[in-house]
Amino acid sequence: MQFKTSDQVNISFDDTGGDGPVVVLLTGYSGIKEEWVNQAEVLMDQGFRVIRLDWRSHGQSERTDKNLRISRLAADLHELLQGQSVERFSMVAHSMGAAVAWAYLSLFGQEPVRSFVVVDESPKLLNDRDWANGIYNLDWDNFWQVGPEVVQHRMTVSPVDRQLKRYLAGFKRENPFDPALVTPLLIDHLLQDWRGTWRDLTMPQLMIAGEKSPLWRPGYAQSCVQGLKSPISLKVVKDSGHLPQLEQPAVFNAMLIDFLKAH
Repeated sequence: MQFKTSDQVNISFDDTGGDGPVVVLLTGYSGIKEEWVNQAEVLMDQGFRVIRLDWRSHGQSERTDKNLRISRLAADLHELLQGQSVERFSMVAHSMGAAVAWAYLSLFGQEPVRSFVVVDESPKLLNDRDWANGIYNLDWDNFWQVGPEVVQHRMTVSPVDRQLKRYLAGFKRENPFDPALVTPLLIDHLLQDWRGTWRDLTMPQLMIAGEKSPLWRPGYAQSCVQGLKSPISLKVVKDSGHLPQLEQPAVFNAMLIDFLKAH
């Protein structure tokens, strides 16, 4: 399915429909909505209505250099949910998807959001003298050298199921990602600071981190969840890198379902 945004960009999405609680699955930079296939199936089996989308210039959505900013992606999400008549929902957001979720919450408020799951993401990616929980070794001195190269590193430490890899590879061949086109979005993402937004949230939250994620220093997740207003649970997936939902889907799904059914 597709919808056209207010700035005239075609966005691809899936909506399983039904009367169950709505769960919105948000991918990271360069990701595609099909990466959530294992989670979507389990969630549907548990009675949830699942919505996934491809960000502009990602997956099956339209390729464009128009408005490649985190805030515009949050507006795209808002327009999709309005179009699907969704009034209450939970968000499960991986990597850059969490940044989009924080932007959504800052722009449109937290009232519609039942619960929020952050997957292996820091609210501030750029390290400075007051913050050491950003992307490993990324700071102002090396920003233009290290920043654009971040996504070129291997993100997994455990092998992804071969059948799943073939499934995803087919979609990526049909709809190749263009890093040069989308670089402005990556730069915008790297420069954001969502600590204040995250600190003020009050809904139930869960953070799921990869034990061996190559993006962060050890212990970053524990530091990120300190000082938040709402109680937040932190789960660490063993033998996982930056993509625990793909590397350890059974463990990830158990954590996710337990949290969503409780909230």
